[in-house]
Amino acid sequence: MSKEAPFIELATAIKRFIRLGVYKPGDQLPSCREIALTYSLNPNTAMHAYNLLEKEGYIEAIPKKGYFVLNKKEDMPIDPIFEAFALLAQKGYSKEQIKEALEKWKS
Repeated sequence: MSKEAPFIELATAIKRFIRLGVYKPGDQLPSCREIALTYSLNPNTAMHAYNLLEKEGYIEAIPKKGYFVLNKKEDMPIDPIFEAFALLAQKGYSKEQIKEALEKWKS
């Protein structure tokens, strides 16, 4: 179990999605209600995560339209492949499992 507050975990996950290109600049994010339902969170938790992302310059709130991804170039140099490996490791995959999957993919 993570020691971070749920809204920080959610904000971190969304940042990761932005860095990996799942969410691209200009994309509209799901509403706070949708995020809350998807991840079984309180809508206020989703709102706190979005507020944090907005303060950090990752997203922009447009009244009556929603939340949209901004182009935050200074944080984009993270290699997407490295980030993907980090995500797999976070999900519990060992280095050996990742290496084995890469070997199968290469052949």
